Amino acid sequence: MDYEVIRQVNLPVMKKIDEEPIFVRFESPMYVGKQLKRATDTKEKNGKTRSPATLAAITNMETGEQFLLIINQVLKDNLNDGYPDDSYVGKTFRIVQHSREGKSYKTYSLSEISLRKESPVEADKKSVPVATLLPQPKAGKKATK
Repeated sequence: MDYEVIRQVNLPVMKKIDEEPIFVRFESPMYVGKQLKRATDTKEKNGKTRSPATLAAITNMETGEQFLLIINQVLKDNLNDGYPDDSYVGKTFRIVQHSREGKSYKTYSLSEISLRKESPVEADKKSVPVATLLPQPKAGKKATK
């Protein structure tokens, strides 16, 4: 079947594995996702309400697949400090997630990279315009810096 994707309506979440690098290009600025509606989804073990996740649309540069990346506070701070005004969008990064013994949060190694040869993504870049990946976040829903 011969077809063209007009708009990607939803994206799967990319799983990050400790100490395994991912190579991604940010296709959208970070934004705050929807608040989950079910009580079991919004409560932590201590009974506090969980905030909605911070997300960004990304492209896996090894496969060309598009995903949502869940951004924790540490990674969000690194991106905002190094790339003010969402200037990380359109750039390619190597991201490695690290666990810290005795800590409940993850840390990250974040490196902006340049591809030495054409990736599957660059070869197929013309097939789906980046602007059609996801609807842009609504006004007032941008992730706080």
